[in-house]
This record gives sequence, C-alpha cells and structure tokens, in this order.
Amino acid sequence: MTARKMTFRKRRSAGKPGGTPALKERKPWYKGLSAWTKTAIVGPVAAAVLGAAILKIVGLADGGGSPASPKPDPHSPAVMINRLRMEHLPAEASMATATVVGAAEVDRLNKENGIIRGDAFDEAGDQRLRALGAANVGVATTTLAVTGNRKGGVRITDIRVLAQCQSPLTGTLFFAPTEGGAYTAKIGFNLDRPAPSAQNVTGGGDEGAPKFTGSYFLDHEYDLALGEPATFVLTATTTRYYCRYRYRFELLVNGKPATQIVPDHGEPLTITAPAYELSTARGAYTFSAYRALYISPMLTNGKATGWSAADPASYVF
Repeated sequence: MTARKMTFRKRRSAGKPGGTPALKERKPWYKGLSAWTKTAIVGPVAAAVLGAAILKIVGLADGGGSPASPKPDPHSPAVMINRLRMEHLPAEASMATATVVGAAEVDRLNKENGIIRGDAFDEAGDQRLRALGAANVGVATTTLAVTGNRKGGVRITDIRVLAQCQSPLTGTLFFAPTEGGAYTAKIGFNLDRPAPSAQNVTGGGDEGAPKFTGSYFLDHEYDLALGEPATFVLTATTTRYYCRYRYRFELLVNGKPATQIVPDHGEPLTITAPAYELSTARGAYTFSAYRALYISPMLTNGKATGWSAADPASYVF
C-alpha cells in the first residue's frame, strides 16, 4: 500500500468530492471573548509588566529597598567638605581691617547686629565685619565637617598650611578684650613659623593665647570610609603678620599619596597680628598704630550697645 502525502491548506473550507472531509480552522481562544473580558484580563497583565519595568529602572526590583547608592565621582574631592565655618569665640572677638571704616558704616553695623549685651557679638556680626575685609586678631579657629568620598576609603595623614603673609593690618581695629574660656581646637598652626605644621593645642582660655606643642599627626591618623563623617577644629595664631591662608590635607587614596586644598575656591581664610602694644611706661596697651578704633560695649560701662568710636592716639587699655 502506497502512502499518500497529505497537504493542509490555509482556510480550506471543503474537501474534494468523495475525499477526506476538510479540517475546520480553529479560532484563537481570545477572539470569542467580549471587549469587557479582554480588558479585564489584559489590563492587569500590562500593568504588571509596566510596574516591573519601573521597579527595575529605579532599582527597587529583586527584593525591594532603597536604590543603590551612586558610586563617588572619581573626579570629585576624596574628602567632601560639608561645612567650613570660622568660629566666634569670646577669646577671638577682636577684628581689624586694612582700611578706615567710617562712623556711618559702623552705625549700620550696630543696627544690623541689634542690641548687644556685653561683648556677646555673634557669628553673624563677625561675618558682617569680614564683608568689610576684617580679619580675626591674633587667633582664628575654623571648624571643618567632612566625609570620606572614596569606596576604598581615605586616610588623612597630615594637615599643612599654605600662607601668604605680610605686615599686620592697621586700618581699623574693632577691639574686644579676651574674655577667656576654653579652646575647643585640638590642632594648632603657628603662622609665624616658615612652614607651619599641625601641632597639639594646650593652654589658652584663662591662660592667654593657646600654646602649641609637638607634632599632632605623629600619633594621629584618620581613616574615613565612604560616607563616614569627621570634624576638625583647627586654630591658627600669629603675633607678627597678616596672613591669607588655606589648609592642605595630605591623603592616601587607594594607597596612593594625594593632596587636597581647603577651601579650594573663593576667598582664603584670614588672620592678623595685633598692632597694639603694651607700654611699660603707661602700664597699659596703646593703639596709636591704628588709624581708626572702635571698642566693645563692655568697655563703656553700659553707655553703648554697639561698637563705639575711640581715639587711637590717646585710648589705653
């Protein structure tokens, strides 16, 4: 018996006369459904697919949770500076400028500062003086809040100072005598030295200006993991110069030496030595080196609520 080859044609509706009956074409199961039923079935499926795609995009698929933290930009600083602030401390309240600040400008400052009790000028008052070019006299303290910004961690091995120094400022002195009080800084820099290095801070407060000893980073190192915070309180002093300066962090990043300048843009930090002198003949400080002088309200026996003009040629303290 010879086998007969069978061929099926698309949409065959009838067989040949006397032949094998034609096979009926079967409609897909979904074509018999109503429009409402199709929507009820297809809608949730499409929503599920779309939802899965969205979760994948935002990083919430496969277990949920927060999106993965972005990798740190290799071109961004290895140590992120979250806050840089010049501190207002009672022991550092005097400030001086290179120019003469007139009485009208000081009246404006007093109005902006508001009613001042004693010598409690705040940080905002310091900023207003810095806007006029004023620098802290003798001692300047800076707080740096930082975080590590490398996946492999960052090690801070040293901090140095890059300073440009000249003669002290002798334009206008805003004089507020030291009240004493503790210094919070642990790291100090003597800008009178040719290459200031980080030292341990001792003394200060009621004992006078802070004293620096030894080498701070001889027995201190800071290892910062990615996102790990740290705070540095740095004090600089000078008895000789007016200095514009920045800090240079010495780092190990992925095992390789690196440096980072702080602040890395904008104006540098400033400090000036006092130009007033202790007169042995008069047994008091004299201020004739300045062209203008304003004194703290604590020196006026309650007669003033802000900076008050005084004659630098005759005023003594």
